[in-house]
Amino acid sequence: MTETQKEREARIQSSPQSQNGTFVNPNGVSAKLFSQETWEVTKEYIFGKRIDSKPLTDLPIHRLHPEQWENHQAEQFSFSWLGHSSILISMENQRILVDPVLGERASPFSWIGPRVFIASKLP
Repeated sequence: MTETQKEREARIQSSPQSQNGTFVNPNGVSAKLFSQETWEVTKEYIFGKRIDSKPLTDLPIHRLHPEQWENHQAEQFSFSWLGHSSILISMENQRILVDPVLGERASPFSWIGPRVFIASKLP
């Protein structure tokens, strides 16, 4: 074990969350992935009644225009954060838009998950 690994291990062992070599969540939440508690929380998240699940006012929309990117050097490797989880990646004269919420739901599945507040303007 290297010195760095030894220091890290000592730091972990001295943590209040470490008890007998096991992580203990200070909030009392189980660390077991498939525990009864996990299933109860998942069931409540999916089927439970949501309180104030929609914004009280319209969310502001800041439109982007192609002119904003005209002077941007696409041959240079760069990331441009467009908001929330949208990123424009530029490299080798190519641009890639990464946005996990271009669909109707903010979810990796089309049939489950919260609906987006504002539909995508992209075709």
